[in-house]
Amino acid sequence: PSGELPVVQADDTLLRGQAAMLRRLTNLIFITMGELQKAHSDLLKLNEKLSVMAERDSLTGLYNRRKIDERINIALDDAAKMGQKVSLIMVDVDHFKKVNDLYGHHTGDEVLREIADVLQAVAEASGGCAGRWGGEEFFLLLPDTNEEEAMTAAEHLRMSVGKRSFSGVGKVT
Repeated sequence: PSGELPVVQADDTLLRGQAAMLRRLTNLIFITMGELQKAHSDLLKLNEKLSVMAERDSLTGLYNRRKIDERINIALDDAAKMGQKVSLIMVDVDHFKKVNDLYGHHTGDEVLREIADVLQAVAEASGGCAGRWGGEEFFLLLPDTNEEEAMTAAEHLRMSVGKRSFSGVGKVT
């Protein structure tokens, strides 16, 4: 049922000539197959990890600039083909340099991660996706969303960030 062949113990002293060689070759093949299956499994896991690393921002976990740019282009093409609207909201954290200067980059990174969490929640609630463009700049891509709906999402995002108290910093807009 598991797909693996049972290990057979044989007294090789009874095997002579070609039979003994065949037994050793069979063992070598089984061992090699097991090692190849493990290496294949490890490779699949590493490829998945590399795929995530290639499209995600390492600090925030949002799409990185390359991936969000790709998603924007796909959404624009799809919207043009289907006659739909697409909205794109650019988010820039106000006076973020002051956060890094006053509280340090470690605290600034934590603020960016928390803002990314809010962005991701708004994106998911709106059927879109969020990405980090660079520094403290983010994009919120909202397919099949008109201007009014995008303004509502942007205001919701602004309010969600504005009412939050960020660790060690307080309010950030």
